[in-house]
Amino acid sequence: MRKKKFDCVEMKHQAADRIYEETKDLTHEELMAWWEKRNEEFRQHVEAARAQRDRVPSPIGRVGAAVRSKTFDCVEMKRRGADRIYEETKNLTHEELLAYWEQKNRELIELQKTLRARRAEPAAPVTATAPSTPPAGTARTASRTRRREPAPRRP
Repeated sequence: MRKKKFDCVEMKHQAADRIYEETKDLTHEELMAWWEKRNEEFRQHVEAARAQRDRVPSPIGRVGAAVRSKTFDCVEMKRRGADRIYEETKNLTHEELLAYWEQKNRELIELQKTLRARRAEPAAPVTATAPSTPPAGTARTASRTRRREPAPRRP
């Protein structure tokens, strides 16, 4: 077994031991003041790090500004999709739910076929003779074509 260069659990235990030693004899009021002071020190550290990051030149401009103004949030997109699916399926029976997912699966397969066909299209015009074998990576194996039964919906 390899020895770890960095053990985050050990680091957490060391920090907890250090904090315990610093605070074990404090009253509740003193402990609250200690944590407020540590919180303020941490906030100042974060602000200084952000200011330093924004001052560092980047070959693509200000990196800090670019990070804060992102235009796409995949977590938000996932949540919206989950909410939409919930609204579409919340009143369905088990059989209707199965039919819903079968339909969505068929739609997805058709979309994938369309995208694969677009990707396989050559950039330049080709002759009228078609290749006798499918393009590399498009053949499906038997294990990938097996259908799985959907999990039963929880009541």
